[in-house]
Amino acid sequence: MSAAVEYRQYADECLKAIWLARVPEIRALLLSMANRWLEMAAQAEHGHQLSVQANLEPKQHKKPPVPSISRRTRARQAN
Repeated sequence: MSAAVEYRQYADECLKAIWLARVPEIRALLLSMANRWLEMAAQAEHGHQLSVQANLEPKQHKKPPVPSISRRTRARQAN
């Protein structure tokens, strides 16, 4: 199960719990939690889309770094 699906299930549980809550502050808290779970689900989906897109795009290959010459090696070459 993907993270986005799981987060949406948590949001659904919060929304169902609102019907059982009698205290307005608890209802408001549950609604806030449901909204946050839905935001996280959207972020998880967006992140998944970005990772899939990154895998589909051609990769830019960088040139290998040029090895540096140490001071000791330079000193030996100078002699």
